[in-house]
Amino acid sequence: MMHGQLQTGDLIYGDYKVLDLAGVGATSHVYRCAPRSGQLPDEVAVKVLHNRFVYDKKARGRFLQEASLMQELNHQNIVSLFEVIDAPGQVAFVMEHVNGPTLHDWQGYNPGPRADRELCDVFIDILNGLGYAHKRGIIHRDLKPANILLDYTGERPVAKIIDFGVARRSDTPPAADELGTIRGTAAYISPDEIRSPYEVCESSDLYSLGVILYELAAGTRPFHGGSPTDLLNAHLSKPPVPPSVFNPNIPPELEQVILRTLAKHPAQRFADAPSLQVALEQALNIAWEIRTEQWARPTLPPPSPELRALTLPTMSQQMMQALILMLMVLLNPGTTRRHDDPHYLARPHVELPGLV
Repeated sequence: MMHGQLQTGDLIYGDYKVLDLAGVGATSHVYRCAPRSGQLPDEVAVKVLHNRFVYDKKARGRFLQEASLMQELNHQNIVSLFEVIDAPGQVAFVMEHVNGPTLHDWQGYNPGPRADRELCDVFIDILNGLGYAHKRGIIHRDLKPANILLDYTGERPVAKIIDFGVARRSDTPPAADELGTIRGTAAYISPDEIRSPYEVCESSDLYSLGVILYELAAGTRPFHGGSPTDLLNAHLSKPPVPPSVFNPNIPPELEQVILRTLAKHPAQRFADAPSLQVALEQALNIAWEIRTEQWARPTLPPPSPELRALTLPTMSQQMMQALILMLMVLLNPGTTRRHDDPHYLARPHVELPGLV
């Protein structure tokens, strides 16, 4: 049985050696570990339920439900799950370790409004993963910069969605304990989640993603400050200020996409993640299209007599060209009987002795 936070060198379930602490959540710790088995990558992330919740039936159930949902998702833009540990005194699951910061940390490294190609590539990655989860009936319900990791092992950062702790299936009614509480993060929560858990749908995730995109493109969130209640009321009824007010350099096409994603009702947003992805890519193509400028061709003066004399062929050159032309006609009077010869049907072949 584990007591409190684990230290470097400790073993989880006897199979995973703790290297360091990777993150702390409300109900769990995430550790970077080295597996003792050679069947897994050299480093993995192990999410461990806090000791005080191990024997809490509801907390344990939600933790294992997260693992169960993640087991169904196999996509390059969603963190992979390798193993679930459900033993007396220990509840954990083993995931892919991502070598990179969260989107929240990345934003801290790159402060200020931005609406560049790299940023939009990251959001297209997120939409790919999100669309995959939605097709399998899974709604994330807590998309925010801290729940998106950036993998820097390739040529460009690749976004991966993490933390399905409050996710649920779209075909499953909300649990009884959800009716009187709101789950999520106030700064990024959708109006649907605030109104009723029965309204939560795939488009609710798109709204949260729109908040993130607004924040990075404008340098500030559409609604901020005040108490959580103030934030919830703003999501419900307050229209967002156009992001171009904070970032005049944002392309108008991208701004339109962001504002539509932040509509108060799902029917006013994009239908699904692929639709939003297409709109985002189209906005990018318009905004960052490489245009070639054209100019009218200038009227050039006629060449001087000296230049004309230099460019005209001499008499000897003219005679040589005429002789070469005559020889070509004599030595090639017909076709070569090859069907790929463009003159095959033009005239009959004439055999000339001594010519190959």
